This record gives sequence, structure tokens and C-alpha cells, in this order.
Amino acid sequence: MVFGIFRSIKKSSKLIKIYKILSDVSMDFDMDTMFKKSREKEKAIDDLIEIAFEDPNNKPIIKKYKITKKIMKKKYQDLIVNGAGVVARNHWVAASALVYPQTLSFVFDKKHKLRGQAMSFALIDYFDQNRVGSVLE
Repeated sequence: MVFGIFRSIKKSSKLIKIYKILSDVSMDFDMDTMFKKSREKEKAIDDLIEIAFEDPNNKPIIKKYKITKKIMKKKYQDLIVNGAGVVARNHWVAASALVYPQTLSFVFDKKHKLRGQAMSFALIDYFDQNRVGSVLE
């Protein structure tokens, strides 16, 4: 139990750092700065995916849906394109959707038939309402 608490704190502190990088939308017109930020964001996405894959609670979901790191990266990009690139209750929604088992399962489950913006809006609402458990109630 104590180990689980420390693992959760460690996960949260890593996520906070990743969220700060991914949610930075400041505009820089200096090419070197733009390339540096682009590399930082790519690394942050890779780190985010690593966190998702390391979480023992996500392992059954990853196995069930046969999720690879490449597939998860594409799903992150899809979420961003469809409006989940926002902050809701201290969550960078597109990132949080992939690291928690409830939302990870929702993102890859095809039974609910929500896609694109509808999926993104459901996730935004989920985090904005500070809910736990199933995304769709």
C-alpha cells in the first residue's frame, strides 16, 4: 500500500512536468527556440507514453486493445487535433486520457461509438467535473 502511494506521487510529479511542456502554446519566432521546443514536446510525449506503459493498472488495457507505443502516440495526436489539447482541472486532457486506466480504456474502446470531437469533449467534461470511474455514466 505504501509503495503504491509513493508510485502515485512519483507519477503525478512526472506528469506535472510533462503537462507544462505539452501545454506551452507560447509563440516563438526564433528558429532555434522553435526547434528546441519541438524536441522538448516530442520527448515529453515519449515520456508520457512511457508512464502509461509502466503503470501496472494500464497493463491489462494495453494488452486487451493491443496498444503499442506508436499507436498511443497517434492517439495522442488525434486527441489534440480533435480538441483535447486543453487544461481541465490541472489535467492536460490529451495526456491524462492516456495515463489513467479509466480514460485509457475509454479512448480505445469502440463500443461506445464516440469518436473525434465527441470523444474529446467527453474527456474534457470528465476531467473538468473531477470524476472518477467510467467516463460515460
